[in-house]
Amino acid sequence: MTLSSHAGILGFTLLGALMLLSNEGLEFVEINQKDAAELHVHENDTVKVSSIRGELKAKVVFADINAKTIFIPVSHRGIDYLTDDKLDPFSKEPDYNHSAVKIEKIDDSKITTGLK
Repeated sequence: MTLSSHAGILGFTLLGALMLLSNEGLEFVEINQKDAAELHVHENDTVKVSSIRGELKAKVVFADINAKTIFIPVSHRGIDYLTDDKLDPFSKEPDYNHSAVKIEKIDDSKITTGLK
């Protein structure tokens, strides 16, 4: 697998649910350790998660989830930029569970906050 061809599916995990309930550190992406090793990313690294619609940045958290699957909380401010136009047939909400994405490591020293 190469970095440019890595794709995943947004999903749901217990750790993600517990972090949502505690309102702590909601801008993260969960990934399993094997996928992270293939992408040369470590826990707490910052990655760019992108789809054909947009991108977001998040810190890596290792989790016991399926290979080629990631979890990003729906409370992450950038999550809507990753989803496609498909809606859940019942709730009419964006289909967060079926969005192909690419993951790239970002050099933390090059991230700016916009603050001086």
